[in-house]
Amino acid sequence: MKQIVALSLLAGFIISSCNVPGEATPNAQIGTAAALTVQAVINDVTPLASPTAEGGQGSIEVVQPTPTFIQPVASVGDVVNCRSGPGKNYERVTQIQPGESVNIIGFFPPNYWVVSTKDGECWLSGEFATPVGSFAAVPTVTAPPTPEGGGPEEPTWPKTGWTFYCY
Repeated sequence: MKQIVALSLLAGFIISSCNVPGEATPNAQIGTAAALTVQAVINDVTPLASPTAEGGQGSIEVVQPTPTFIQPVASVGDVVNCRSGPGKNYERVTQIQPGESVNIIGFFPPNYWVVSTKDGECWLSGEFATPVGSFAAVPTVTAPPTPEGGGPEEPTWPKTGWTFYCY
């Protein structure tokens, strides 16, 4: 048993010695890049800087990223009802077919998109929709009032029961 442990330790030592760094000459390009980085930090330049050959010793050109806006759209994987408000108790405006893309024009937390269709604006459940594009820029909207349906019905027999129906 002791021989197996000793051989395992010896083998591990031999394998780990293969990764010991040897004498190597530093690359000249690495030194130049490091010097430019130090120069940029000393000159207090933003991290999005790149060296150019203008101006003799080299100057720093600041590159600003340009944001791109992509129209937010939603698509569905199956036929989905699009309603006049956020919930099943609102009237169906239209149905969205698979593969059809609709423009997203609003968001209602926690999970409804207001979309623009050929039949008008309607509310699409996020449970069935896949949004694509710059949907983080979509404004949050408020829900329309719930449809008039009256209050709960009288409890069924026995009169002391707890059976209510809500619309």
